Amino acid sequence: MPYGIRKSPKKNLFWVYNKETGKKYSKKPIPRERAEAQRRAIYASENGYKLNRSRSKSLRYGNRSRSVMSLRNRSRENLRTSL
Repeated sequence: MPYGIRKSPKKNLFWVYNKETGKKYSKKPIPRERAEAQRRAIYASENGYKLNRSRSKSLRYGNRSRSVMSLRNRSRENLRTSL
């Protein structure tokens, strides 16, 4: 389906809309950069692209975080033994 970007009246904000049906894809208008990103995301979702969310979690909770947690656990053990 073709999607377009329509400007909001009297504001520098935009909507993403379906050119065939006229349906808007946000309740409130958004900045142009976000509207273009939203339109790309809609096209991607129609073409079967899926976001791999597990990768972002593995980067966030990777080896570095595990080593930090082990250091925290060691310091707690040291506090217990010293008291």
